Amino acid sequence: MTQSQALPAHILFATDLGARSDRAQDRAIGLARDWNAKLTVVHALDALDAPNDQPSRPPAEGARSRAFS
Repeated sequence: MTQSQALPAHILFATDLGARSDRAQDRAIGLARDWNAKLTVVHALDALDAPNDQPSRPPAEGARSRAFS
């Protein structure tokens, strides 16, 4: 395989962790597995929109458990 045909070694998945992002998340996880690539998930909040108290369970916990099940 030539360098121009090489598979990515790293996938960056940016998400809002919304209900409609599940399909894209599943696709990113599948590609990372198929290509033996590192997967980095990024979720950013605007500091002005962030809640003042901490949630009891981080939103990404469900995504993490699905990724490795």
